[in-house]
Amino acid sequence: MIRLIAAIDLMRGVADNNGIPWDLPSDHSYYVKKVAKGRVLMGYNTYEMHKAILHSKPEYVATSHSELLRDGFLAIHDTDTFLKENTLTWVLGGSKLFESTIDVADELYITQVNGDFKCTKFFPSFENKFVLISKSVIKKENGIEFQYQIWQNKRLLTTGDLN
Repeated sequence: MIRLIAAIDLMRGVADNNGIPWDLPSDHSYYVKKVAKGRVLMGYNTYEMHKAILHSKPEYVATSHSELLRDGFLAIHDTDTFLKENTLTWVLGGSKLFESTIDVADELYITQVNGDFKCTKFFPSFENKFVLISKSVIKKENGIEFQYQIWQNKRLLTTGDLN
């Protein structure tokens, strides 16, 4: 099962040049709790924003860089093979990794943030290939409304493969 997890604004923005432009501590807690099970895969820019691993297991970084990563992070140079060999993987971003993995994703865990935060990095279009299967009530924190959503790839609905 490959799951992408992201908070996106109404324009599908995930970040600007300084990082995530909203502050939602409860969403961060939700994110950390969700990715506790399975392997975590992130792009190099996302890795640079993480100060340390989220849990006590290795986290994987899709990168073409050859330098040694910080403790707890392992470089992955072949994302396709990695995803085929790992049964439950959470893809954390950034935008380039989301773009390259969305076609193989089984589920999307989206925190829909209300507003346009003038992002410069975006989550790929997904509404034509995924169907909304679950959503929370609208929440509000730090003056920002948001909602947790789970989207499932339509190919799973046609094959009946709902692992």
